[in-house]
Amino acid sequence: MSCRWALTITLAVVLVGGTTGSVRAQATARPTGTVHRITVHGRSLEGNLEGESPDRAVTIYLPPGYDASTARRYPVVYLLHGYGITDQYWTGVGVPGRVSGIDLPGAMDRAIANRTAHEMIVVMPNAYTSLGGSMYSSSVTTGDWESFVADDLVAFVDSHYRTVANRMGRGLAGHSMGGYGTIRIGMKRPDVFSSLYMMSSCCLMNNPLGASRGDAARGRGTPADGRGNQSDGRGRGGLANVQLALAAAWSASIFLRPLRTASVLKICPASSNFVLAWA
Repeated sequence: MSCRWALTITLAVVLVGGTTGSVRAQATARPTGTVHRITVHGRSLEGNLEGESPDRAVTIYLPPGYDASTARRYPVVYLLHGYGITDQYWTGVGVPGRVSGIDLPGAMDRAIANRTAHEMIVVMPNAYTSLGGSMYSSSVTTGDWESFVADDLVAFVDSHYRTVANRMGRGLAGHSMGGYGTIRIGMKRPDVFSSLYMMSSCCLMNNPLGASRGDAARGRGTPADGRGNQSDGRGRGGLANVQLALAAAWSASIFLRPLRTASVLKICPASSNFVLAWA
């Protein structure tokens, strides 16, 4: 079986079957992988107008045999998280009351032990921003996340871990915002990634909310600020933060100062319309 197809099948088994539902306890102890959380500097993110740090947290899963098999090289899956959460979602840390985290390391250990998956490295970068998510896009406002994932992150992992350092040894996967990032980056960079796996990808439709959900888009829906239980005045209810994150990622202009959402939404005295102002 080629490395490319092994990556694709493993992604489907682990991400769809291995992380959902109950798992029957194993009678015997199984080998476990190790999880590291490190910081990777992204040159591509330097100088972004939003002031996001170019030093990004990255969670890395190493398979059970990694430390013992010192001559072996491993394929790598780059796994992108969704909007409003961080890389730690994949290791069990979700958003209390809204999103439950999943145990991807445990799922990988089970799949490898059951021989339904090959041993591989899984790399999970943190793409959370001040507006809840980068959309994994190239923007002067939030930074060039496409190049961060495809160039900066891949180069760092290949130079610090025993990887199969070519496109046939790399897969890209993601959920929701991460699924969109997988399509966006994967289609542009087939020189880097050979296998793609998208789950519930966002942002692929015009007017995805529909007329019946317009109130939520205008900030009159259920209160949520895209930051879990944190709130600094940016959240304005419903999907307001999502719209601002999309604007920062796709409608940025180098001729305008960045939108400061903490004090940007003001009620116009003469009407009930919201007015956006530049800081």
